[in-house]
Amino acid sequence: MFSHKKGQSALEYLMTYGWALVVIVVVIAALVVLVGNPSGNATCNAPGSTFSVRNQYLTGTTIIGGDQAWALKVSNLTGRSLSGVHITGVSWSPIPNGGTVPTALGTDYNISVGGTRTSQITTGQEFDLGIAAPAGMAEGEMTGKKYQTIINISYYDGDFNRSTSITCNGTAQ
Repeated sequence: MFSHKKGQSALEYLMTYGWALVVIVVVIAALVVLVGNPSGNATCNAPGSTFSVRNQYLTGTTIIGGDQAWALKVSNLTGRSLSGVHITGVSWSPIPNGGTVPTALGTDYNISVGGTRTSQITTGQEFDLGIAAPAGMAEGEMTGKKYQTIINISYYDGDFNRSTSITCNGTAQ
């Protein structure tokens, strides 16, 4: 009879504190999702897109044509070779210190394979995508600040002209 009481007591103890631990884990998970990655790493996604962003980096120092930029590694998952691949627009939020969004699509935005600019992407090929920061930014001015950038891309897949968007969020390193 005494062992039955000890078992019941132990079970009640586990149930009470077990639920408390579950609540703590759920709260921590919710904070990570709502507040974001505490390390400040950049994330990019293209929901419903036929492009996959494998890696990305937002830098406050110069990497593309002397500008601060997003650098992305993107894979073509369309199952087709693409032609006429080009960036049709980029929006930054916020635009830092009243800077202006670059409009020279040929120089401020870069699509390349193996370091060579291109508008032809073969099936399954990975390509580099570089997006210059808004114009008028001083070196390092973006560092430590959070940004969201939406990159619009259009291409021809052999049958139709198509377009997609990639959304990137991150803190400039």
